Amino acid sequence: MNLTYKLKFPDGKRTLFKEKLIKAAMIGEIPSPEIEVSHVEFEAIKQMAVNPKLHTIRADEKDRWRADMLIHHVYNQRTGTRDNFLCSHCVSTQSIMIIETPKVSLEEGNDKVNGRMRSILVDGKFLKPPKMEELALNDGFNSLEHFFTWFPLNYSGKIIHFTKLRY
Repeated sequence: MNLTYKLKFPDGKRTLFKEKLIKAAMIGEIPSPEIEVSHVEFEAIKQMAVNPKLHTIRADEKDRWRADMLIHHVYNQRTGTRDNFLCSHCVSTQSIMIIETPKVSLEEGNDKVNGRMRSILVDGKFLKPPKMEELALNDGFNSLEHFFTWFPLNYSGKIIHFTKLRY
């Protein structure tokens, strides 16, 4: 199945998702990849200081994503400049929800609601802030704040894992 990626973030900066995925394949994080880039591009990516992209998050209303599916990682799907730069397999999936919850602070033993915050649930369990940051970085974003600019509130989907990593 094809997984298409955007070339740019909403702020206009390049996503570098291709480079981050190929970096993950280069360092052995993605099992049995087929990298489909030129030697020159491969060598350039090898020198780049980017964090590897270990998974992607997608809406999956039809429940199509499953373990062992062949994945074609693609830029510019259905265009004359289609770039199928990597083939790999889905190792596993996990459900993900991004919701808004009350921000609670403890003050003199009393719970006080102090605004609202975004929370991430994976397989129905809340992630703690360090794990939320890890998830954002492993999905190819620069920070958790950057991740939250991409995904809307009340988002529901799947984490499509390219590695054995689980949250």
